[in-house]
Amino acid sequence: MNIKNISILFLLFLVSVNCDITGDIKCQFSTSQPCDATDSDYATCLNDYNNYQNCLGNKNCSSITQSKSDYISCCQKCNSPNPKIQQYINSYLNCLNQAYLTISTGILAILVALI
Repeated sequence: MNIKNISILFLLFLVSVNCDITGDIKCQFSTSQPCDATDSDYATCLNDYNNYQNCLGNKNCSSITQSKSDYISCCQKCNSPNPKIQQYINSYLNCLNQAYLTISTGILAILVALI
């Protein structure tokens, strides 16, 4: 393997790490928040949302310290009886899965091109 290929692989590694972190942030901001202050059940919704966030913390779910697939698996362990919160969770996980698939496909395509 020559120096050019090693350099390209190193750059791919750096890009994939950056995409993991930015993919999570993108999904957090692109997934619409489940609780609307104008809803009659706003306080209950906010409490359920906080319970979901606490669950992520209690299970040590972290997009920074875990691989993308481990983070997604960890997030899947936290559910909510509130349909609005569960819809938010499902949308967030779908976004993460799509970001993960995009990164994996891009890296695979570049690796195949190198061969």
